[in-house]
Amino acid sequence: DLKNLRAESMSLASMLAVQYLGIAGSGRLLDICAAPGMKGLYASYAQPDIQYYCNDLSKDRLARLKRLFDKHGKSIAGMTHFDARFIDRAYDVESFDRILIDAPCSGEGVALGGDVELADAWSPAKVRRLQQLQIKILKSAWNLLAPGGRMVYATCTLNRNENERVIKKALG
Repeated sequence: DLKNLRAESMSLASMLAVQYLGIAGSGRLLDICAAPGMKGLYASYAQPDIQYYCNDLSKDRLARLKRLFDKHGKSIAGMTHFDARFIDRAYDVESFDRILIDAPCSGEGVALGGDVELADAWSPAKVRRLQQLQIKILKSAWNLLAPGGRMVYATCTLNRNENERVIKKALG
């Protein structure tokens, strides 16, 4: 149940990202950069009739996601191992009612929480590189959103270059 799911390390921010999708009834949800799968699992619990599709670049992380869903008795309608910059080549245009992008980011929010290794790896150049990646992912995903659908773009970083500016550049 949802209470046990929260205990498995789902953060409030992750739960809110799923809540903002506004999942109601059946429909098709694409979770891009999906692994480790907690947001998708939460969505499956919150709306059992949703058809859950997931994508991640890492085969190992997708395998762990599958095991997580199996452990909870939840199904996955489709699973792809695709470069998210080109995700619109993997599915038909406008084929998803809901899309969740948990984009690769510099992780400033996690670094400020005490992750020294992540803080040491941060640089302005890394932020610029990730911003370009995020823009490409968002543009590609946008092509898959059905009319009237909803997309949530999320990062665990705090800077505008990887958040508001990505959205403005991708959709502006």
